[in-house]
Amino acid sequence: AHTAFLSVLSILALAVGVGVVSWGGECLALYIILLGLGSAPSLVLLNQATFGATAAEAQAVMQR
Repeated sequence: AHTAFLSVLSILALAVGVGVVSWGGECLALYIILLGLGSAPSLVLLNQATFGATAAEAQAVMQR
Protein backbone atom coordinates (compact mmCIF):
# COMPACT_ATOMS: atom_id res chain seq x y z
CA ALA A 1 0.00 0.00 0.00
CA HIS A 2 2.88 2.35 0.82
CA THR A 3 4.48 1.79 -2.60
CA ALA A 4 1.17 2.40 -4.38
CA PHE A 5 0.68 5.65 -2.47
CA LEU A 6 4.16 6.85 -3.43
CA SER A 7 3.49 5.90 -7.05
CA VAL A 8 0.25 7.89 -7.12
CA LEU A 9 1.93 10.79 -5.33
CA SER A 10 4.78 10.91 -7.85
CA ILE A 11 2.33 10.88 -10.77
CA LEU A 12 0.34 13.66 -9.12
CA ALA A 13 3.51 15.71 -8.53
CA LEU A 14 4.47 15.27 -12.18
CA ALA A 15 1.02 16.39 -13.34
CA VAL A 16 1.09 19.46 -11.10
CA GLY A 17 4.59 20.28 -12.33
CA VAL A 18 3.51 20.06 -15.97
CA GLY A 19 0.53 22.30 -15.19
CA VAL A 20 2.70 24.91 -13.48
CA VAL A 21 5.15 24.97 -16.40
CA SER A 22 2.26 25.30 -18.86
CA TRP A 23 0.69 28.14 -16.87
CA GLY A 24 4.04 29.89 -16.62
CA GLY A 25 4.44 29.61 -20.39
CA GLU A 26 1.06 31.25 -20.94
CA CYS A 27 2.00 34.12 -18.64
CA LEU A 28 5.36 34.57 -20.35
CA ALA A 29 3.67 34.51 -23.76
CA LEU A 30 1.30 37.31 -22.74
CA TYR A 31 4.25 39.30 -21.36
CA ILE A 32 6.08 38.93 -24.69
CA ILE A 33 2.96 39.98 -26.59
CA LEU A 34 2.66 43.09 -24.41
CA LEU A 35 6.33 43.89 -25.08
CA GLY A 36 5.69 43.51 -28.79
CA LEU A 37 2.82 45.98 -28.53
CA GLY A 38 5.20 48.58 -27.14
CA SER A 39 5.01 48.23 -23.37
CA ALA A 40 8.18 48.94 -21.41
CA PRO A 41 9.72 45.79 -19.92
CA SER A 42 9.42 45.62 -16.13
CA LEU A 43 8.55 43.29 -13.30
CA VAL A 44 5.28 45.17 -12.88
CA LEU A 45 4.36 44.33 -16.48
CA LEU A 46 5.25 40.68 -15.88
CA ASN A 47 3.03 40.69 -12.78
CA GLN A 48 0.19 42.28 -14.74
CA ALA A 49 0.59 39.74 -17.55
CA THR A 50 0.48 36.92 -15.01
CA PHE A 51 -2.68 38.31 -13.42
CA GLY A 52 -4.25 38.98 -16.83
CA ALA A 53 -3.60 35.46 -18.11
CA THR A 54 -4.93 33.93 -14.89
CA ALA A 55 -8.03 36.14 -14.80
CA ALA A 56 -8.84 35.44 -18.46
CA GLU A 57 -8.54 31.71 -17.92
CA ALA A 58 -10.69 31.82 -14.78
CA GLN A 59 -13.37 33.77 -16.63
CA ALA A 60 -13.35 31.25 -19.48
CA VAL A 61 -13.76 28.38 -17.02
CA MET A 62 -16.65 30.10 -15.24
CA GLN A 63 -18.52 30.67 -18.52
CA ARG A 64 -18.62 26.95 -19.32
